[in-house]
Amino acid sequence: MSNNRILLVDDERDILDLLSYNLRKEGFEVYTAEDGLEGLRKAVELRPRLIILDYMMPQLDGLQTSLRLREEPSLRNSIVVLLSARSEWEIVRAAFKNGANEYIAKPISPVLFVNKVKHLLAN
Repeated sequence: MSNNRILLVDDERDILDLLSYNLRKEGFEVYTAEDGLEGLRKAVELRPRLIILDYMMPQLDGLQTSLRLREEPSLRNSIVVLLSARSEWEIVRAAFKNGANEYIAKPISPVLFVNKVKHLLAN
């Protein structure tokens, strides 16, 4: 598991492009997937240190994907973050219940996002 390898999973290409660009600028090794199933496959293959999941996606949503990631022995030490425009307490609580280590609300500035990622990977 590479310490700077990140997998971004979001069905919005613009979000993937913006976040991955800013993370790569800071030296991170970034991979992307556009739905939960593709994200699961890439996570098992790449074994990233950090996996960032959008909440609402086709195939598998972020909650389902997080739960399935936690069932995979090779990914138990990966940090899982749920990223969503929805911030109702029930959704945040469900994110943690399904294995997320952190919850980040959208929209978020790229600078703040990168700093949050650095903080998560430093701990």
